[in-house]
Parts: sequence; structure tokens; C-alpha cells
Amino acid sequence: TIEQRSAHLKSFIEGYSRVAKLPAPQFEELIWDAFLEPLANLHGIRYQALDSEASGCADRKQLEQVIINLCKNALESGSAQEDIVLSIAAQGAGWQITLADRGKGMSDESLESALLPFYSTKKSGSGLGLSLCREIMDAHNGRIGLHNRANGGLTVKLWLPGATAQGINDVN
Repeated sequence: TIEQRSAHLKSFIEGYSRVAKLPAPQFEELIWDAFLEPLANLHGIRYQALDSEASGCADRKQLEQVIINLCKNALESGSAQEDIVLSIAAQGAGWQITLADRGKGMSDESLESALLPFYSTKKSGSGLGLSLCREIMDAHNGRIGLHNRANGGLTVKLWLPGATAQGINDVN
């Protein structure tokens, strides 16, 4: 029991350390379809392609971590795998990445608290996954929002500003 608790505590502290010491994003150009489609395929979920040449700027590793966390949550939501869809679309002066599932959704309390550190509805959850996603989106001058879907499920929307809003010029 002590060994199990020690391993859990070590994992928790390592997770907290990642949140507390998030490095500044290293922005690079990402071709959206080339970046997102392999992540969807890795998790066996559907990807709605955009345009093979559409691109934006983000820290590849950090944004990849956000997408992986969200895919993992969607797969654990009770949704059928074929009902989970990752997509991207131009929105305003930036890009909106959406992950939608048909799981059980979230209570109103969970929707309000899910992005806070250490809040979890999972029995073995640390409450760091979604708060890390929020921290990464904040560091990118972006946003994250969680919304229940009509007829069940959850939609997570990430919004990232375009390259000029990030202070990045001459990307292409």
C-alpha cells in the first residue's frame, strides 16, 4: 500500500511540476492537416480535414499534449470511438480546433471547475490534464471552452490566434 501511494504521489508531483513550470511556447508554423490528422489516427478517432495548405503557429509539443489529453478524455467519456471527431476551422483572426464526443457530458459544476488545477471527476484522476490544457492555451494567447452537446456528449473548443496576433511575422 505504501509503495502504491508513493508511486501515485510521485506521479502527482511530476504532473504538478509540469504545470507549475510550463516553458514559454516555441512557436513554429504548423500545417494543420499534417499536424492534426496523425493525432486523430493515433487515437482511432475521426478527423475532418480542412485544407492541405492551411497553417498556423503554435508550439508543436505543447499543442500536441493538449490534443492528446483531450483525445484521452474523449475516449474515456463513454463515447463510441467512431462518434469522436477532431476538426479545425478558421474563426475570426485565428483557428478553432474542436473535439466532440458523444459520451456522458459534464454536470454544470464540472463544466465550471474542470479547468481548475486538482479538480477531477475520475476516481484515479489527478486533476492536472485539463488545467494543463488551459495553461498551454493561455500561454498561446488562446482559449479553451467546454460545452455539453445536445443529445449527449461534450465539445471542447480551442481557439488559437493567427500568426500576426502571436507577434510572429513572415511565417510563410
